[in-house]
Amino acid sequence: MQEEQETHISNHLDEIVAAVSITPRKKIQNKLPQTALFHPPREKLQLCEEKAKSYSSSHNYKQAIQELVRCVALTRICYGDSHWKLAEAYVNLAQGYLQLKGLSLQAKQHVEKAQEILTNSIEPPYNDNTDVFKCSVELFHTMGRALISLQKFKEASENLAKAERLTKELLQCGRIIKEEWIEIQAQLKLSWARVFPETT
Repeated sequence: MQEEQETHISNHLDEIVAAVSITPRKKIQNKLPQTALFHPPREKLQLCEEKAKSYSSSHNYKQAIQELVRCVALTRICYGDSHWKLAEAYVNLAQGYLQLKGLSLQAKQHVEKAQEILTNSIEPPYNDNTDVFKCSVELFHTMGRALISLQKFKEASENLAKAERLTKELLQCGRIIKEEWIEIQAQLKLSWARVFPETT
């Protein structure tokens, strides 16, 4: 009797997991151990971030985008609707759409959502959070790149200039090291190179 009841509960639990799971049940069993379904959201978020990077590097762009979308959802669960980490997740999703799929309009929309979150969520004193400033640099740079693709060169230039100013300030305040600044500057120069031939 007890064994039959345990089997019934186990089957019921399997049905619930299958019903709420995003991927079909067979794929879950092939890819993840059953216990992975019950990880806390922060662990799932970290796993999704790792998967997104892995899929991206192996050119599985569709799966990478799916993982970035999951990252947004899990970040919202972990940190709430008005945390800078949610803005960062939207910027990462925007970069995914832009770099992996070439979808500039979607990228622009996600960056705008990130900008809205940062604008509404940051309260003074915010001068001690370097990660927020780094997120802002990525936000402005990604928006600039999306606008270049949409042939809105004036707006793109404004966003790239904001990213450049912010990285310079971060370097001057000692919040980033020179090597990191050089790497960001190199990326910004590549974006600037796409603006200037179009505007001359």
